[in-house]
Amino acid sequence: MTISIEDIVQEYNGRTVIDHFSTGLENDQTLILYGPSGAGKTTLLRIILGLEKPTSGKVVLMGDYKYDRLSAGVVFQEDRLIESRSAVVNVAVAAKASQGHAREELSRLIDKDRLDIPVSELTAAERRLVAIVRAMVHTADLFLLDDPFRGLDTDARQKAISYILEAKGSNPLLITAHEEDEFDFGRKVRMQAGR
Repeated sequence: MTISIEDIVQEYNGRTVIDHFSTGLENDQTLILYGPSGAGKTTLLRIILGLEKPTSGKVVLMGDYKYDRLSAGVVFQEDRLIESRSAVVNVAVAAKASQGHAREELSRLIDKDRLDIPVSELTAAERRLVAIVRAMVHTADLFLLDDPFRGLDTDARQKAISYILEAKGSNPLLITAHEEDEFDFGRKVRMQAGR
């Protein structure tokens, strides 16, 4: 599968957030979109997901594709977890996975004794790891991770990167970040703040 992002412009109230941005992403590729806050990274992910329509330009799905939208595993900037439920339940429900599978995947990144307490009692880093696992166990055509490593220490970040790269398989992966030097893998494309 190839995703072609063609000359995207996005404006809000006369302000250009994305200014004629183009790139592409294919199977087996990892793309790192980096740039300052306000550069349109999150907006572009929303356009790819079909949650927003661009002012102009388009996202084209190419290949043997019979649907007009993607099935995507997504990490949003906010964790979007069910606060009163455990990590296991959050992953199982969102990813339509068994609780056993959810537990197995979560235990690769989080201590097993933390998996059954309400996520409201987890640390910010643990909550972020739950969001990552929830996205990556999803059966998806593509993975879109918006600033996924925010709040993670070096060890947790390295474990999460290894987990993500293994879990994505041959599917395309797009990660947003503020700085390019945070990554030693993938193709890096800078997004500039609009005008």
